[in-house]
Amino acid sequence: MRLLPLVLPALALLAAACDSENVSWAFVSNPGGSFGEQGGGIIVVKKNAAPSNDDPQRWIGVMGTDRRGPVQALLLTQGDVALLVYEDRVDVHCPRLPGGVFRSSPRPDEFVRPADGGMAFALRVVETQQLHPQAFGPGRLIGAAFGSLLVLEHGSGLVVFGDDPEPRILPEHRLQVVGAEFRAIAPDQTVRFLRAPAPPPVGERLQTNTQRGSVTIRGPGGTRLAEVPQERVQVGDGSDGLLFRASFPDGLGRGHPDPFALLGPRNNRYLLRLDG
Repeated sequence: MRLLPLVLPALALLAAACDSENVSWAFVSNPGGSFGEQGGGIIVVKKNAAPSNDDPQRWIGVMGTDRRGPVQALLLTQGDVALLVYEDRVDVHCPRLPGGVFRSSPRPDEFVRPADGGMAFALRVVETQQLHPQAFGPGRLIGAAFGSLLVLEHGSGLVVFGDDPEPRILPEHRLQVVGAEFRAIAPDQTVRFLRAPAPPPVGERLQTNTQRGSVTIRGPGGTRLAEVPQERVQVGDGSDGLLFRASFPDGLGRGHPDPFALLGPRNNRYLLRLDG
């Protein structure tokens, strides 16, 4: 079993014809973190366990393996964040981060996922300047449970990713998490509330083409991730953490018979593809 390599020299394209000779269904994936016009938002896992929905208000997850060994893929249900958790490293994918991805090397006790509250995860960062040139020394990268919001705590303040198009630099501030709220506290005790933009409407993520009988799935930044037959897409109410799912027990047809499924978290534009 393997996970699709995270760094690809070019886009990986998989396409196969459906029953109609005039229509083809295509998947374009670039998990390396580049958000160009194509690709950049599909997490592909050949699973060795069923998806875990034990905390559907926060995460959709699955266990799998790749060249580095066992990996757990976790997609936040309420923000554009995907985590790949290895034995010795955590990769954080978010379009707000420089290059779309951050790879760290924590010890097992340096990565935590609180069971409740406004914090989705906290990851120790050995050198915070890897994430922003104005950061200093060691620190933590903290992800909000609600919204595409990440905060980097470092030796001289905070760097906020997600409440503004560009990273927000807050010197000498400290982070306070109260319930679902993220607050930046200045030295004079002034409070700044940190909020991510509202998630996109369903119509921007799933676009139906009645003439083709297809649904186009849009990912982070509006990238086209996949086009699939309309009858394969099931849109839910979000109670299980999913906006939609699509199942392909017979694969994509001739030449691509391997079964797979697609899972779209409720308010996360990353797409989880489960092979096998």
